[in-house]
Amino acid sequence: MRRKAGASALLTVFVLVGCGATEPQEGLTEAARAAGTMDETRTELLEEARERSTTDFERETLDRAIANGGLTRQDYEEAFDRYQECAEAAGLQETYRKMPSGLYRLVETGAGDSEDSTAAAMDANAECADGTIMRIESMYALQVGNPHLLADPRAAVIQCLYEQGYAQADYSTSDFDRDMEDGMRSAPFDLADEAVDDCFYSSGFAISAHK
Repeated sequence: MRRKAGASALLTVFVLVGCGATEPQEGLTEAARAAGTMDETRTELLEEARERSTTDFERETLDRAIANGGLTRQDYEEAFDRYQECAEAAGLQETYRKMPSGLYRLVETGAGDSEDSTAAAMDANAECADGTIMRIESMYALQVGNPHLLADPRAAVIQCLYEQGYAQADYSTSDFDRDMEDGMRSAPFDLADEAVDDCFYSSGFAISAHK
């Protein structure tokens, strides 16, 4: 059985803006240099997530992450396991695919076709995610998808693509916007490539290859 998780959890913390501490320029794309970094440090973001925690599990996990400088994959997997236990008890039948980054991406909601069943599934999803995966997944995704803490999530995608060998260092956010408007048909990379898809997803863009 595939693992399951809160479908709404991933996108809660990615759009953080501001220019904070200076990031070393070596190895950064032009887009990353232009974006600057977030106002908050990773530790400060973890502390903010800890303040919003609702369960002892979350608090203990985030306290450990604050002390160690980040979450581990084991932390993330345990959060998923706890979500899965709750989701199964609530009758959810979501199917997820594990990405190269270790994040789990929703493949099938299993919610049915009616508005009532979809709404009920979303409510159960949110209830199970809160206190298990919601904040931990947000922090872990930021950690693996935007390790430079770039203020612009588009720049985070571009930096990931560059580091994976799918984009040139001069690929800009304007190029990104143009390709997004075109459905990525003319982009210098292929969304059907799982590594490319992972760069988008781990930076907060849940899009699919154009058919």
